[in-house]
Amino acid sequence: MRKPLRALHYCAGITAIIILLTHGISLILIEADAEKVIIGLITASIYLFYVVSGIIIKVILKKSKKALKLRKFLFKIHTSLIIFCIIGLTHIAHVAIVE
Repeated sequence: MRKPLRALHYCAGITAIIILLTHGISLILIEADAEKVIIGLITASIYLFYVVSGIIIKVILKKSKKALKLRKFLFKIHTSLIIFCIIGLTHIAHVAIVE
């Protein structure tokens, strides 16, 4: 059960990054209103930090025994419900400001 869920996790993350980048680039190019763009950039940067922490754990620190503390710290960040809620709330604020 873990293997299919892991694949779904990776596919969802990659899809979210692609949508985030295409939407963000188009918003920056089309939209001239700074407040709409700023909150979107804040949301995107928090989400990208979230994703990058997962990539660092999985790819760079996978077999490193010396960086065990760093790996545990990044894992706590990557699985943090608080950061996930912050991403969701900033995204809701972004949608509310744009509307």
